[in-house]
Amino acid sequence: MSLYKRGGFYWYRFLFQGQLIRESAKTNSKNRSPRSGASSQA
Repeated sequence: MSLYKRGGFYWYRFLFQGQLIRESAKTNSKNRSPRSGASSQA
């Protein structure tokens, strides 16, 4: 999983079952962003 800042908010990107998932972490703080695992329900 990669974490990056875009437009003032952090986003994360990862592969799930061969599909690229990109979602907003809905925060502008890197400390409050998800760090490991797929917390999203795809």
